[in-house]
Amino acid sequence: MDYCHINPVKHGYVQRVAEWPHSTFHRYVERGVYSLTWANGPDTDWAVGERA
Repeated sequence: MDYCHINPVKHGYVQRVAEWPHSTFHRYVERGVYSLTWANGPDTDWAVGERA
């Protein structure tokens, strides 16, 4: 799921994952799986789901 949630940020559509309104990310935040600020920091792994 990380790959799906990070894609809008990685491709420049939004600055933060939580800004993308069409994402299931918001449901996962409500369930406590992710924090609202997930992947907002400089240590974010932008290569999630990418092949090396």
